[in-house]
Formats: sequence, C-alpha cells, structure tokens
Amino acid sequence: MFNFLRSSPKRNSLLSGSQVDVPAVRVPVVEIPEHPFRAINSNNANSTGATGSGNGIDDDNDEAANTGSNDSEDTSSSTRMCTIPTTNHERLDLNVQEVLASLYPPFRETAPILIGQSCVIVDHQFNGDEFAFLTDFLLVAKPILQCIREEAKVSLVWKSDNVAILPEGWPLVYNNLIVLHLLEVEPHQLKPGDFYFLIKCLAPRTVKVLLKYVANGRICHKVISEDYFDALFTDDWLIGLPENTEENQLKNCVLCGCQGVVRLPWQEVIHPRCQTSDTIL
Repeated sequence: MFNFLRSSPKRNSLLSGSQVDVPAVRVPVVEIPEHPFRAINSNNANSTGATGSGNGIDDDNDEAANTGSNDSEDTSSSTRMCTIPTTNHERLDLNVQEVLASLYPPFRETAPILIGQSCVIVDHQFNGDEFAFLTDFLLVAKPILQCIREEAKVSLVWKSDNVAILPEGWPLVYNNLIVLHLLEVEPHQLKPGDFYFLIKCLAPRTVKVLLKYVANGRICHKVISEDYFDALFTDDWLIGLPENTEENQLKNCVLCGCQGVVRLPWQEVIHPRCQTSDTIL
C-alpha cells in the first residue's frame, strides 16, 4: 500500500509531522513517483481497539498518558501519471485514495497525513491487509463520516441564514487540518483541557467515533452515540458532557496536519469562517 511512503526517511518524517514532498493526488487520476504502488507485506501484529458505554457517549477504559502500470510522461515534472491501474494492487490503492479524497478535501493538502496514518493502521491493526482496511474499516467509516459532515452543515446553516459557501472539508477538515482523526494522537502531545475525535475500527466492520480527552493525567476514551451526531459540532454537545467539568474543562480541540498537532479553541472549530451571500455580492 502506498509503496512510495514505505521508505523510512519519508515515512518517519511524515508520521512525525514534518512536511514532505508527496505527489499531488487527483481522483481518479493520481500522480505517483517513478515506481508504482505495490502492496505491503503482511508481517506486523494487530493492534487492539477500545470499546465503551453513557449520556450520548459510552464509557471506556482509561489509558495512562505519558503527558508497473500504463504511464504517460508528465512534461512539467519527473513524476508519471497513472490513469488506468493495471494490477489489483493499483486498483486497491486508488479505491482507498478515492474514499479518503471524498471525505477529507482538499486532498492535495490532507493526503500526506492521511496516507501516513493509513499506512500505520494497515500495518498494525490489519496485519498488512489493505483490502481488509478498505472493506472492514474505510468503507464502513465512510457513511458515518458523511452523516457527521451533513448534520454539521445543516446545523451551521440553520444558525446562520446567509451562509452560502462552507469551508472545504469542514467539519472533518478545517484549514487543511484533520479534525476527525484516523489515528490516535501520541499521548505525550496532549495537555490538560485537550480533546479530539477519532474514528476507529473496534472489530471487523464495527467502526465507532471516539472522543479522546485528558482527565487527571490520563487519556480517556468515550464512544459517541450515533444519536448525537446531529449535535456533535455545537456548543450544546460539549457543554452537556458530564466529563466537561470545572475541574476538567475541555476547551482545546486537537487537530492534525503535516507540521504536527494544532490546538484550536472549540468555538473556532464549530464556527468556521464562511463566505456569506453578503460577501459574494
């Protein structure tokens, strides 16, 4: 999977949050380096998932926090353009990218971090099986993420009658940063008051959205009920959380980009800058 990211320097740089040169991806036409994608080896152990059960959210266990192909030459670059995949592995890579691109635009900006996270998930949770990653996780997660996105847009437009154009990718993406993560944030990167959203495969074809937050020096997991997707990106949802107390106030939403994690006030995330009809006129 995404073989051009498998080399240690690029992959390590990507996962550590440093900017790397990743070929631009256009769906269904994808720019790739000289060597086409090849499937990864199935030689890594599976990772475990977390489950849980509560007030729109379900309790979970806490964790201690350590606070090739048919190519045509591109005359403007040294890359090749793969327009028609010739192997099953190439088709599989394109399918994964198409799903990610549809959920997390602008994909030219979000691809580096998403592909890096996908590589880790395939390695550690799916034992190198990219097909299982696609069918048991990504395709199951897609309608969930689409539902969250549409509900958030409806809520935002309802609150502001003159909203004409929403930020691209919001609420799953904000300012080219990942809001709803595919991969867990390293515990040492989190501080008291931090929280973030994670979509996780807990079992084959069982995908849940988790709230992860810092409480009393620990990283806690909560499973968010589907009944609350319509209110997820609102003031009321966060205020109503029993975990959001005076002693443990959740205020900073953690986003992820190529430069690492970014903390933003929750109010900024749920009230993005939008183009209005007045602005357009």
